Amino acid sequence: MNERDQLEQAITALEAQRAILGDAVVDTALGPMREKLTALQTSSAPTEQRKQATILFADLVGFTSMAERMDPEEVRAITNRFFHHVTPAIRRHGGRIEKYIGDAIMAVFGIPTSDERNPEHAIRAALEMQQAMDSLNRDLERD
Repeated sequence: MNERDQLEQAITALEAQRAILGDAVVDTALGPMREKLTALQTSSAPTEQRKQATILFADLVGFTSMAERMDPEEVRAITNRFFHHVTPAIRRHGGRIEKYIGDAIMAVFGIPTSDERNPEHAIRAALEMQQAMDSLNRDLERD
């Protein structure tokens, strides 16, 4: 039950006690309660907004089969390196990391500030991420 419902219930219960408590007591108690209720009813609820946003998902190709053959610590180290290499590209192009999901990363472009070029920003980030992955792959081959 939200605050407004609780307040309405309390007002109703207090009104029911008017005969026992008297008008002066009930009216004194109800004044602030009704003011609060009015404030809750007239407060501006957040307005809904429709924005264009672009979602970018990226993960490691062949990760599941690779992870089955590797030590869990090695798997964690590789995913951490992956995230470390691709995250700057996302941020540089205005994206926000929404979540990490196993070996995947989900980024949003256009939240909180929408831009009609969100898709372009996401594509530029993805291209830069591919370059970062080339660098990471070379590093992994050397290790």
